[in-house]
Amino acid sequence: MQKQFKTLDEQISLLKERGLIIPDTNKAKRYLLTSNYYNIINGYGKYFQDSPDHYVTGASFNEICSLYFFEEEIKKTVFNAALQIEHHLKSIVAYRFAEQYRDQKYAFLNPSSYNPRKLSDACRTINKFSNILKININLNCQIKCNS
Repeated sequence: MQKQFKTLDEQISLLKERGLIIPDTNKAKRYLLTSNYYNIINGYGKYFQDSPDHYVTGASFNEICSLYFFEEEIKKTVFNAALQIEHHLKSIVAYRFAEQYRDQKYAFLNPSSYNPRKLSDACRTINKFSNILKININLNCQIKCNS
């Protein structure tokens, strides 16, 4: 069932009718406009409800927003940690690969540098490396020719 469009004022009125305390209407409107009703209310409001259409006594919009922003911070922290782990592991793998094949120029483009039982995976990886190199070589040539 498709929901009817509601203005920010109508959204605020609906929340108030359902028993939610909204200390600062203008601030609530900004949050709803920039973070969206669905993300904030449908995502986190349920933790403050005693029934689907009513909030527990004393529940406030600020509490829902605090929970929303708290989870956003957790997501950012976990994502940043995952990026750091990925960078760390890629660095180690690149170092160990280069160490293993130090005498081979472009060993990463040679199928024999990879597990022979996974040759098709290796060929896909080599193809990706090759395409990246072609793009960068063409870019560098264009930059040098145009300058």
